[in-house]
Amino acid sequence: MPIVINQNANYDYMYINDFYRVIKFFMHNDAKYKSYNVTPIKSIDLISIARIINSVSDFQSEIQVLNDGIVLNYTGDNERLISEMNELDITNYHDSIKDLYGYYKENIASLNETDLQEDKFLKYAKKLDQDRRLQSKKK
Repeated sequence: MPIVINQNANYDYMYINDFYRVIKFFMHNDAKYKSYNVTPIKSIDLISIARIINSVSDFQSEIQVLNDGIVLNYTGDNERLISEMNELDITNYHDSIKDLYGYYKENIASLNETDLQEDKFLKYAKKLDQDRRLQSKKK
């Protein structure tokens, strides 16, 4: 199947094992603040994620981007978290995606192929884009 991206965007994705270390830190230490942005040190865009998936995969999927440009960044400022923990040891995106890919490869029989092919989120994103275009034409 191709990797279909509605529109490129920057995100802060955190590997679950890294998130666990943050939670463990706060379970064993007193927090200075009530809230923290738990984000990695470096953001990544969706096209880069697709390229990493292809690099760790047994085959190459076509990468399709439906809309040009890049939408707003979906990132956070982790300065408070880093100052509290003194350092933030984050698994790089390549290694975390490789691990996740390996998990899905081992558990492929449990995946619902129909749900993957239908991609309800992509349909939702396309509808939002159509609605946005209609609204801008009305103005």
